[in-house]
Amino acid sequence: MVSNSSLAQCSLVTAAFEDLLALGTTIVEARVKSTASFWGSAGEMIYTRYELEVYQVFKGNAGRSVDLIALGGVVGDVAVKVAPATELQVGDAGIFALKPSVYSLPRAYRQAMQSVVPQGALVTYDPTAEEAYFMNGKVMSRAAVYEAVASVTGTPPVRVRAFPAPVLNRSTMPQIDSITPEWVAAGVGDIITIHGENFGEGTGTIFFRDADRGGQGYTAALPWHIVSWTTTAIEIKVPHKAGSGTPLILTSSGGIGFSPFSVNITYAYNNVMSSGAFHEPKLIDHNSRDDGGYLFTLSNNTNHNGVSLAEVEGAIEALNAAAGAWQDSIGLPIYIGDDCPMVSATVNGSSNDGQNIISFDHDEWDIREQLGEQVLAATISRYARCGDSEWELTDVDMVIRRGAHHNETDDVVWSFSGTPAADELDFQSVVLHELGHALQLQHVVNPDGVMHYAATFGAANHELGFEDDIAGGLHAMMEGRAYNPPAISCFPLEHFDRQRRLGKYNPSHSCAPAGDELTIEGLQSGRPHYGLEVFPNPKPKDTPLQLSIYMEASGEVSLLLFSNNGQLIAQRQAQLAQGRHTLEWPLPDVPSGFYQLLVQHNHGRTPVKIVIP
Repeated sequence: MVSNSSLAQCSLVTAAFEDLLALGTTIVEARVKSTASFWGSAGEMIYTRYELEVYQVFKGNAGRSVDLIALGGVVGDVAVKVAPATELQVGDAGIFALKPSVYSLPRAYRQAMQSVVPQGALVTYDPTAEEAYFMNGKVMSRAAVYEAVASVTGTPPVRVRAFPAPVLNRSTMPQIDSITPEWVAAGVGDIITIHGENFGEGTGTIFFRDADRGGQGYTAALPWHIVSWTTTAIEIKVPHKAGSGTPLILTSSGGIGFSPFSVNITYAYNNVMSSGAFHEPKLIDHNSRDDGGYLFTLSNNTNHNGVSLAEVEGAIEALNAAAGAWQDSIGLPIYIGDDCPMVSATVNGSSNDGQNIISFDHDEWDIREQLGEQVLAATISRYARCGDSEWELTDVDMVIRRGAHHNETDDVVWSFSGTPAADELDFQSVVLHELGHALQLQHVVNPDGVMHYAATFGAANHELGFEDDIAGGLHAMMEGRAYNPPAISCFPLEHFDRQRRLGKYNPSHSCAPAGDELTIEGLQSGRPHYGLEVFPNPKPKDTPLQLSIYMEASGEVSLLLFSNNGQLIAQRQAQLAQGRHTLEWPLPDVPSGFYQLLVQHNHGRTPVKIVIP
């Protein structure tokens, strides 16, 4: 079923187009007409209904509309994000391969369908509806897609209604002359300016490459992202789903302009959309342990043909190593390991139970049935807001596919050695990617990167990149540590912690019992617990940056300054003896804004947010 090339992380692998079509009992050409989120019948999972307006039926029976149901959504002050899962927008069109839903839904949705791929559409169209994009990277005309699908199903399509191809204004086509800056981050408020002419008086739409499809196809920025629009310049915030590649413009009068210039995305941060606006969820000190972050419990459940993590040789070691990469690089306060508690619970669509669980899937929640044959693992994030709070990450679970050794119907073979054979997938690489999602990082278009949407057979990637993964992790950490949660509970009362500001990883708190003390001073002081102080902060442009650092032993200190979108601006190394030292660092002339300083020394790595007014 799965091709021996790459799988969708979130992890995914690619599969043959013909095989994916075969999984669908109903295959339609359709467009998203409306969306709405709702609670499932068990009250544990939020689902989103996408009403599909049907144009042609290639297989099965479908009326003029079909309900496509996907995991995740926002209802009131609660949100759920499943990575990977469908995040379609009204107006998205393409070919959908559907099957009856296996979800626990209210009676009104019992006839609903789900997609055979987590992205929703098997084939997507560009905004002109003239070009179509396949999951495997192929690009062809819409007419050729009809022939390709019909050749697999063996029957001609049944037309339900005419496809409403957009009316384009080819007499006044927009021209893009440049895009600045060249490098940005997605989902964090970074703004690009598109310079050119014939952009029109009214506000049109900007389409970015879709990172969840490896840069194939487009995702539209919404009106909320538009900062300004004139006939010669457009300012727009980069959406969290945007990937590196060439964008395009659709003007309000129907003119379309394909950019010859790329937007380069260093990292992408997840957003929660509510009340018409996008919000960055905040990491917090979770579950009242005073450890500064998130404790993961490991599942030893074997019910429903489940598999205990403790019984799989190398699994916990791989989890330790993946967590260690994030802990060592940015001080991410996550706690996973041999001494952490084992629980009999498994991820069953998850619930806001105060436990962050890592488990293999099982027959009652089979990841292939829930999300698709391509999916290797999934991260389920739950958020809440209350009073004046931001959206907070209140619960995060990870579910991993059992694989062929523990499921005779599966053909995915895991490698726990760190050196997978050509027909194996590296377990550590996949959980490293999933922990990035737990950190709220999104996909990027970088086949060699940890957060690329697809995994590759026979390849291992255990190293976090400075300008993408670490820069994104630093952003998540800094936003969390700068956030002051209000003294009001976003949790069930038994899980409430009034002091829930995110801290820094501390080995002494690895699976320590609740009640242990961990003292970390606020981010604004720039004084982490091991004795590093950065001043002045904010730093005037004409004043050198100074660092006071205590070295428990002699060693090298490396200073790396990154822009807020992850570009390395400057670096410096110094060899220091044991004791306290003050370093003076005249920084290059840089624009006003937020910057991230990464200090590496024999205590590890520590991020500090720098403000240059």
